[in-house]
Amino acid sequence: MRAGIAVVVLATVLAACARPVDDYVPPPPTGVVETRPLGDLLRDPTVPVDIAIVGDGTGASLGGWVFLTMQALSQRFGRPAVIHDWDYDAGRGYREPPIRVADGTGELIELWNASVSRNVEFLRSALDGLQPPDGVQLVLVNNGLDMGAGTLARESVALVRSLSERHPRATVAVILQPSPPGEDEVTANVRDLAVSARINDIPTVDVASAFARRTGLYDAGERYADLDGQRVWSSVVAAVLGDGIVVPR
Repeated sequence: MRAGIAVVVLATVLAACARPVDDYVPPPPTGVVETRPLGDLLRDPTVPVDIAIVGDGTGASLGGWVFLTMQALSQRFGRPAVIHDWDYDAGRGYREPPIRVADGTGELIELWNASVSRNVEFLRSALDGLQPPDGVQLVLVNNGLDMGAGTLARESVALVRSLSERHPRATVAVILQPSPPGEDEVTANVRDLAVSARINDIPTVDVASAFARRTGLYDAGERYADLDGQRVWSSVVAAVLGDGIVVPR
């Protein structure tokens, strides 16, 4: 009998160790949260839509997937769209004037973009200074390229927790970034993040899988996505925002 108990205990310990490391377990639900597709809000021109991005330098507003995503949403839903860049030098607030992406009819689709070439620890320390509007409906967490081995899942899930506490009426989702050619450490980190997101019931936007099915999506240095890669990235994000993600009512 004691031998059987020892086997069970050992199996339990091994199973726990096999899970990706993170420090967040969702709190028990306090009630049913009613949701609706973000696409429903985008289709209603009388409803302002506010989206935030918190992440690394791959989310720069101009010349990349962020601008292309907003452009795609504006064209699809016929709405005007702007991007507000976080004022990194000031450490708080957003630069004026915003970047005008496209014209349209109805209320604005606004993106509050805090994408900087820093790690997740820095982003968590800077949260007080990069607050988007209280009514933000969706926050996208976008990190991966410059993280150390085994750190992305743990630190990203902690960042999601902090953002969820600050924005209880928003959905907080993580982008699964693509891995540049030969970047096995990035690939492993993103795989861990995908598992941790599933364990913790965090929505994901899977850009990595779209890149895995294609070649030739990086610049000459094979570090950053080229224009075709940015287009693939934006097509995945725009599709999920338009059809594949829900936000609290």
